[in-house]
Amino acid sequence: PRPQPAVPARQAPPASASVPPLRQANGAAAEGESSSARTTLAIVGGGLAVILIAVLLITQVFGGGNDSGSGTTAARSTTTSTSTPSTTSSAPSTVTSALPGTVVPADFSVMVLNGTAVNGAASRVATTLTGKGYKPAGGQGGFKSAVTATVTRTSVAYVPKSKAAALDIAKTLGLPASAVVPADANATALGDNANVIVTLGSDIAK
Repeated sequence: PRPQPAVPARQAPPASASVPPLRQANGAAAEGESSSARTTLAIVGGGLAVILIAVLLITQVFGGGNDSGSGTTAARSTTTSTSTPSTTSSAPSTVTSALPGTVVPADFSVMVLNGTAVNGAASRVATTLTGKGYKPAGGQGGFKSAVTATVTRTSVAYVPKSKAAALDIAKTLGLPASAVVPADANATALGDNANVIVTLGSDIAK
C-alpha cells in the first residue's frame, strides 16, 4: 500500500490578531469598576446629606423649645415678682369706743330711778352699774326716787345712740331685751339727761 501523504501543519495565527480583544476586555472591566465606584459614592453622599439634614432639624426643634421655655419661665418670674402683695400692714389704732357693737361704759351716763317702796334699791343698782364703769348722772350718785312707787316691771330707757349701752345694762341686771325702750321726754327729764335711765320695778327691787 501507498503511504498516506503527510498533512501539512497549521500555522499559528499572528500574535497581533489576539491583542485587540484583550484590550477591549480590559477597557470594559475598567469602565464597570468606575461606574460601580461612582454609584457607591453617590449612595454614601446621599446618606450623609440625609443625616446632616436630620441633625439640623432636631437641633432647631429642641433648641427652639428650650428657648421658648426659658422665655416663658422668665415671664412667669416677672409676673410673680410684680404681683406679690405688700406685706406691710399698719397697726390698728386704739380708740375709746373699740369695735362696732361693743360698749365702753365710760362713754355713757346712767340714772337709776326707784319706782318701788323698797328703800335703797336704786342705790344698790347704781353702785353695781358704776362699778362696771358707767358714769353716774346727776349730783346724787346716779340714783333717786321716781315719781311713783308702784312700778311693777323694770324698764331701761335710752336716748339716741345709746341703745347698745341700754342692752348691756339690761343684761347686767338680768332683764330681757324687751325691757329696753326709747326714752320719752318725761324719762329724760327725770334722768337728768342721762344716756340710760333705769326705772326699777317690783320685779327686781330688793
